[in-house]
Amino acid sequence: MPLVLLQAACTIEETPQEYIDHLTTPAGELEASRDELTVRLLSTAPALERRDRSSLSGALSATPEVYVIGVREGEALQTPRELVDTLLSMTRGMEVDVSDALVTVAPGNEVAWFRLVYSLVGGAGTEPHSVHFTGVFVRSEGNWRLTQGHLSRELSWPPENPDSVGTAAGDG
Repeated sequence: MPLVLLQAACTIEETPQEYIDHLTTPAGELEASRDELTVRLLSTAPALERRDRSSLSGALSATPEVYVIGVREGEALQTPRELVDTLLSMTRGMEVDVSDALVTVAPGNEVAWFRLVYSLVGGAGTEPHSVHFTGVFVRSEGNWRLTQGHLSRELSWPPENPDSVGTAAGDG
C-alpha cells in the first residue's frame, strides 16, 4: 500500500474593518457628547425667557421631520417651527428653570435620549407648574439632531372634567 502524503497550506488574512464590532466608543467621546447635549438643553430655559427663537431652535436642532407628542390630547408637532412655537407659547410671561436634566448616550455614540423638567413660575393668574420634556437625539454626520420628543404637564387633581368621575369611562 503506497503512502500518500498531502500537504495543504492556508493563509491567514486580516479581518476586514467593516466586520469588526464598532460599538465600543471611547468613554471620553461619550462624555463629550453627553456634556454637549446637556449644555444645549440647559440653554433652552434662558432662550425661552428671552423669547429667543433662534437660540432655542439651535439648541434643539430638530430634524425637519421631528415628531413631538403630548402637548394637548391628540396633538402632534411635526416640524421644528411647531415645536419652537409651542414651547414659546407654553412659557410666555413665565420664569423658566430647568431641573432634573439627564442625558444618556448609547454606546455607539449615534443615539442619545434625555429628560428634563421646566419649572414655570409667574404669569398673570397662573400657578407655578412644571412641563416634562423627554426626547431622542440622533447623530448624523457629526451633528446631534432632535428626532422625537414628548411634552407633558403635571396632572391636576381633581380632574378638570368632574362629569367623568364616577362613570364607567371615568373609572377605567
